[in-house]
Formats: sequence, C-alpha cells, structure tokens
Amino acid sequence: MPEPHKFTWISQSEPSEVWLKWLHEIHPTMRIIAVSYDASMKEDSKNGSMDLYQVAENLLSKLILAGVGQSGPIIFVGHNLGGIIAKAISRQAHFRHSLYENDTDITNFLENLRGLFYFGVPHRGSSFTDIEEQLSIVKGQLVNYVKVSSKELSRLNEDHDALCKRYDWKAAGVGESLPTNLGNGFCGVIVDKASARCRNFMIVDQDHPSLCQPESRNSSSYLHLKEFIDRIQAQVTKTATDGQVLPQIQVGLLEKSRKDEEFQQQLVKDKALGFWGMVGVGKTTLCKAIFNDLWNAFPYTLFAEGVKQIPGDEREFEETVLCLVHHKGKKITPAPNLVQLRGKKLLVAFDDVEKDREIDQLRKLSRTLLNSSRYIVTSQNRQMLNKIDGIHIFEVAPLDGEESKLLFKTLAFPDNQPLLGWQEEWMEAIVQTCGGLPLTLEIVANYLKGCISLDVWQQMPEYVGNADHGETVGLGKLWMQLKTSYDNLGPEEKQMFLEAATLFQERFVENHGWRHGQRQWTLSEAKVIWSMVHGNEALHWRTLVDRSMVSDVADDSVIRIHELFKCLGHSLADTDDFKIRVDSVENLLMILQDGKRKIKVVCKDISGEFSSTKLSFKCFKLQRGWSSHCEHLSQRLPLHKLCNMKSLRCLQLVDCEIEKGKVKLPRSVVVFRSQNSGKYISFGESSPLVYLSMKAFKIKRLPESVCGLSNLHFLNLEAGNLLSLPDNFGSLKKLRQLKLVTQKLKRLPDFFSSLQDLQKVHLECDRLKFLPESIGHLRQLQELNLQCQTLVSLPSSIGELHALQELSLRCNSLEILPDRFCELVGLQKLELRCDKLQSLPESSARLTQLRELILQCQTLVSLPSSIGELHALQELSLRCNSLEILPDRFCELVGLQKLELRCDKLQSLPESSARLTQLTQLILVCRKLRWLPQSFHELEALQDLCLQCDSLESLPESLRCRQALHTPEFR
Repeated sequence: MPEPHKFTWISQSEPSEVWLKWLHEIHPTMRIIAVSYDASMKEDSKNGSMDLYQVAENLLSKLILAGVGQSGPIIFVGHNLGGIIAKAISRQAHFRHSLYENDTDITNFLENLRGLFYFGVPHRGSSFTDIEEQLSIVKGQLVNYVKVSSKELSRLNEDHDALCKRYDWKAAGVGESLPTNLGNGFCGVIVDKASARCRNFMIVDQDHPSLCQPESRNSSSYLHLKEFIDRIQAQVTKTATDGQVLPQIQVGLLEKSRKDEEFQQQLVKDKALGFWGMVGVGKTTLCKAIFNDLWNAFPYTLFAEGVKQIPGDEREFEETVLCLVHHKGKKITPAPNLVQLRGKKLLVAFDDVEKDREIDQLRKLSRTLLNSSRYIVTSQNRQMLNKIDGIHIFEVAPLDGEESKLLFKTLAFPDNQPLLGWQEEWMEAIVQTCGGLPLTLEIVANYLKGCISLDVWQQMPEYVGNADHGETVGLGKLWMQLKTSYDNLGPEEKQMFLEAATLFQERFVENHGWRHGQRQWTLSEAKVIWSMVHGNEALHWRTLVDRSMVSDVADDSVIRIHELFKCLGHSLADTDDFKIRVDSVENLLMILQDGKRKIKVVCKDISGEFSSTKLSFKCFKLQRGWSSHCEHLSQRLPLHKLCNMKSLRCLQLVDCEIEKGKVKLPRSVVVFRSQNSGKYISFGESSPLVYLSMKAFKIKRLPESVCGLSNLHFLNLEAGNLLSLPDNFGSLKKLRQLKLVTQKLKRLPDFFSSLQDLQKVHLECDRLKFLPESIGHLRQLQELNLQCQTLVSLPSSIGELHALQELSLRCNSLEILPDRFCELVGLQKLELRCDKLQSLPESSARLTQLRELILQCQTLVSLPSSIGELHALQELSLRCNSLEILPDRFCELVGLQKLELRCDKLQSLPESSARLTQLTQLILVCRKLRWLPQSFHELEALQDLCLQCDSLESLPESLRCRQALHTPEFR
C-alpha cells in the first residue's frame, strides 16, 4: 500500500500506477514532487493541529529548500483540500516577498509560478462538513476552512483572485458529477459543481475519491490537465521560432501609449523583451520609452544604443559597454567589471544587436546579475533574438495609413494649424512613399515643417524613394543602413532579394503592360524557380525574412516587400549579374525602348547569327532628357532565336503563334506561359523546365510533349475545353504542385496516383463526378482543394492521405462523406462548402490536429456530439441555415479562440458557453436567436463581439459594462 499522499494519485488502469508519471513521459525534463501534509478530518490531540497559515508557511519553506521554482515554471495540482493549501502557499509566497524583497529564492518562486489545477476543490466550501457530526467525525482545524460559510475561505479566494491577475497565474480544474458512497450511511456529491467551478472548468462522470484517478491516458480529466500544462509550457518556451507568428505592434502616437503597460507587464513574466523589425520602424524608440519608464525601479541601469557599431574585439566591446553602467541615474566611474556587478539588479538595454559578441555579452551579464534583472533587446535579425534565453519577442510593424498621417501632421504642423488643400493632397502621396516607417516620417516632416512651396512638396515622394536623392532631405543614413542589410547577404540571397523586389512585384508588371492581364507571383511559384537556379531556396528565403528585408507570408500568398526595399532593389538591379524576364518579343523591344526606367537585359550564348557571348541591351538616363541606347539590336528578334538562348534564366511567352512552325523551348528556360490554341506547342526532350503555366482555352487534349517534362515541379493548366489527359501524364514524376482548371474534363486517369511527389492539388473541374480510388496513394499530399460542382462522392481511400494538412471541398453535389474520412489524422484545416451535405461523421473527434473548421452547408441539420473532443480547434465558422441547435458538448471546445455562427434557425446558445474561456472573437448572425446566456460575462478573454440578431432584444448588462469588449456591430 503506497503512502497516503501518493495513493491519491493512483490510476484505475490495469496495472495501477502513479499516473503522474504519464506526464513525465511527455515532458522528460518535468520534475514532479508530491507534497505531504496532515489532511485528516479528525483532530489529532497528541500532535495538536495546525492552522492554514502554518501549513502554508511550512510547505513553502520545504519547497524553497528543495529548489522548486529556481530553474523552471511551477504548476500546483491539488485534490480537495490540497487545492486550498496550494492557494495558501501562493498567497504566503506573495506576503513573504513583500517583506523580503531581496530574497532571490522567493522572488524566483513567484516569477516561475505559472498555474494551479484543481481536482474537486471546494473553492466556495462543501456542504459535506455540515453532516460530519451525525457521522460521528471529529473535525480537524483545517477542515473548518472548507465550510460553506467560512470567512477565511472567502478571504483566501479574494486574495487568490487578485494575485492571479497580478502575476497572470492560470487556473483550471475538474469537478465530480457522481455521488460518493462512504459505506457509513453517506451517499452524495461531496463538492458540488457551483463550489468546484473555476475559470477553465469541466465536469467529469466520476465520484469524489476517483476524480484524480483516471482509467487511462484518454480519460477526460487527465487530458484536461495535460492540455493545461501544454499551454503553460508553450507560453514559457515562447520565443521566435520559425513557425511562430509573432505579435505585431506599431510605434505611433496612439499605439505606443496603449502598449507601454503591456510591455511592462510582459517584463514581469519574462526575463527579456525583444523588438524585431526593419530599419527605421521604431525599435529604438520603443526600447528608450520602456527603459525610461522602468529605470527608477532598478538600482543599476545599462543602456547601449547601436551596439553593432561599437568597434573592437570582445574584450574592448565589454569594456565599452560596462562604461555605460549607471547607479541611480549617475554614471559609475571608474567603470565596473563583471565581478563588481555580481549579485546586482540591473535593467539592461541592448539596441540594434547584429553579432554573436553582443549575445555572448548578454549571456555573461545574465550569469552575473540577479535573476530579477531584466533585458530589452532590439535587432533587425530575428535569429539573433532567438539565441536569448527566456525572451518574449514582438514584431514591430510599420504604421498603418491613419497612424502615419497623424504622426506626420503632428511633426510637420506642431501648432495644429490647418493644412492647405494641396498640402492635404500631397501629404497622402508622401506618407505612402514613407511606407509607415516612423523614422522616415519624422525626417520628412521636419524637412517640410513651415514649407509652403508646392514644388518642394511635389518632388518629395521621388526624393524619399531614391537613394541618390535621399541625402538631400536627411535620409542618407537610412539608405546606408538599407544598403548595409543587403551587403550582409550571401550571393544567392542577394539575387533572390533583387528578384523579389523587382521581377515578382505587381508594379513591374503594371509598368510593362502584359497584354493578357496583370500577373502576381506567389511565394511558392517563386520558390519553384529558385529551387532550380539557386537551391536551398527555403533557407535563403528564411534568412531574408529574419533580416526584415521581406515580409513573412504564406507560400500561397503574393510576395510582399516594403516600398523602400523595392526602391533599393530597383537601384541595385542595374548590374551585370542581374537579369530580367521578358514575356514576348514585342514586349522585349518595348522594355528596351522604355525611357521611364533604367533597365539592363543580359542574354548569353545565343546561337546562329546572334552568336556573341553576351548581348547587353541598355536603357539609361542622361543628364538632360531620356535616351535609349541598344547594342546589337537593329531589327526584330526572331522567336526561334530567342528560344535558342541556352542560358536564358527566366522567359515567359505570351504569343507562341507569331512565328510559323513549332516553338521549341531552350533547355535553360524555367518559366513558360502560353495563351493560344496549343497546336504549335512542342517541348524538347530532356528539357529542364520546372515551371509551366498555360492558358490554352482552345485545346481539347494536352500535347504529349508536356508529359515529357521530367523535371517539371509546377503545372498550372487552364484549358476550358480540355476533354482528357494524355496516357503518359503519370510520367511527371517530380510534379509537386498541380492546378487544373477545366469545364469539360469528366474523369482523372487511374495513373494519376503515379505522381508520388505531389504536395498540393487544386482542381476546378465542373463536370468531374468521381476521383480515382488510387488517389489514396498520394502519400506526400499536404493540400487538396476541390472545386467540383458535380462531384457526388469521395473515394474511401482518401483516408489514407495521412500527410494531408489542408482540405477544401466546394462540391455542391456531395451529400455524404465516406466512413474513412476521419482517418485524416494530420488534418489541420478543413473547409466544407457543400450545400447538400446533411451530416458529419460521429467519428470526427479523431481529427485531433484540427485547428480551423469552416462549414458552409445549407442543409446541415446537426453536428456530431463528439465535436466537443476537438480540443485543438481554435477557429470555427458555421454558416448553416438549417442548423437549429448546438450539441451539449459543443462548449467543451476549450481551445476555441474565434467563433462565427451564421445560422438563421439557431434560437439559443448553451448556458455552458462560459467554458469557452479562450474565446477572443465572436460573430453571431442568427435571425432567430432570442437571448444570450447570462454566463457570457465569464468569457474574460472576449474582446470582439459582432451581433446581427433580429430577434435579440438586448445585450446582457454584464457584457455592456465590459471595458475590454469591443462590439463593432449590434443589431
């Protein structure tokens, strides 16, 4: 028989074991300690009894002595009276800290305490204590604290709630629903639901003794605790990993004031605060503002601005930095060394970190100073900030349009004088050119302060976006820093940056007018090209993102880059190493003769009459007026000569029928685009083509030569009259992405499954009714998008696509999902826009990785009750006009953050909606919804609420008084 304090945590599994060890299997570094105290309900006359204060003080001292909380987060897990003890310990730690501020052990204990989890804890007392006398039980003193009318318990709860807000402690728990039979005549619920409820709470089908004795790892009480620990663990280890979306902030007059308090609170929880963003975005301004707000709370301070520019080796750098240490606002002379700073409490700010020596110096300081010291670090390079332990990173984003105009007007017109009409007009253009950078806005606003010359204002946008002119208005330093960012890149990254800033930008297309519409490149399309030209394209792109030179967008999104970096790219692109693309012979000539832009086109190794090693066509600006000078260009270039350029990097052909005969693409072409009948399209054998985009509306069959492109990675085929795919379509073994848009294709060939490397498939086929059963062989498939209005069923083999992460079905003829649909265990996003779909499988709970669910199904009448088991679900959108009621377990979606309900027949929401404690955004568009649960006021995380409910009479008063709640629309 185990000791009593261990017996509480014995599982009901076979064989039984201390189930807390299960947590250790998930988190091997976790330290689990069982705390023993006298929980007897009988008074011990021999040893006397201890009150709650004494128990908490003794246990706190033992925990500190055992080193708890000195190197990692603390989570209290308590059962019944143990939860009350945990509250008392946390309160006692706070009281001790207020008396002994220099006690680093208790300081660390408080800083690392992150959460409390309760199993059947009587937060508001237990009526069981009232019947103890008739059961002949003599009560111990601790039991008095859990009486329903206990004033001590009420005071403890008030203190605990206040401390949770102050230190941001998380709380969660479970309660019992079954009566407990003690065998002595008592049978009833020991801790009722109202008393056991806490902020993140759930009821389980167990009695009181077995509440924390799960039967297996799938027991709901165990899973609730596991998810609670996982959320805290994710918060503690929250640094800027590659896959993490950083919280964005802006540095404007309004945003800064809103964020100051948040930053200060963040530094209470985290050891370091990091600001990441491009040059001029306001990182240093934020760093100074927070430093100035906090320095009085630290006896010692150190502010080092522009640390990457400090000269010298590591020793000289350390000496220079330590010269900046101040004590109570006064500089220390002579400068201290690290030994003299040992055990001191410092506020440290390192601005513009770029090199490993700065990170090493921060580590030395961290090992030397008190744990209560704090660090503020800024950098243009996210990877530098990632190297700092315990840091919370914010991405500093450019200002939006309104903030930019407000900042500009405040600086350019400090006396609040009204703007003239033409000033208002040109301010828009100037602010847009500044791109939301506070530094640029400040410099330009100061330059224009008091200026009433229309000519000066009109010329300002060109000067802001031009490195040669930037010095005139004081932007020379900014342009130099932008150029320095580029110079620090490797050769492949430089080339990719230049192409991202020029070739793949919408502006370039607009200036040179493609005859068949504008073209916007997505990141995935660009990566296909870069994979052939450079290799390791994902790593190089990650470097550009981490150095704040390009925006971090999804692969299927258009490439985004700041306006000033675009200007830098165009100014740097006029080099022998940079090549541009052309889309036709006519447009090549048009580009070469365009006097509005300085462009160089480099073509090598042209055979035939154009046999020179290098053809260079230059258009450049002379001192007066525009002039074009084109070497080796005296007549129209024949298309077949262009196609024989063996080193052509990137070519797009829009009209392939301008020459007679077959068009044979060169071996080095990486992009081809065709819009014609297709009868003259022919590809040479062993072509290295990796990207093919064709708009061939007249063709009925795809030329077989397309399927001979053994290196093809990306195929975008828009052919409305296409009837079938060639028999050798399965020969495209390296194909990774396929987009097929056609109105007449009725079936896909069985050998479609031969495309084993396919990762993304997009099908818009209006007459396609079935998918081949062999589609389940596409084991690498990650995204599947079907827009097939006549598709009536899915093959059962779809359940074999275990790598599938995103699935979108826009199929209005689809009435049922196959039984194996819920075997897609890796699915993270599911979108169903199927008007005839009436139900979802009950086994939907197996989609344990699902984070986003969109249902637009007009005839869907119910949701499976198991939907409450989708604990990973964060975003849910229901647009189902036939849905009248939500299942009882709907409110078990404890991880839900965004909820959209557009259901005309829905009349009510569950009263247990308060369990959606993570919900931050709620949209209700329900014509027949009559009331909102009063418990809505318990949704403390809710910030945005949009209501369009014709039958709803009023918003509950408990919601109206919520200061943090923003209700954009209420009807």
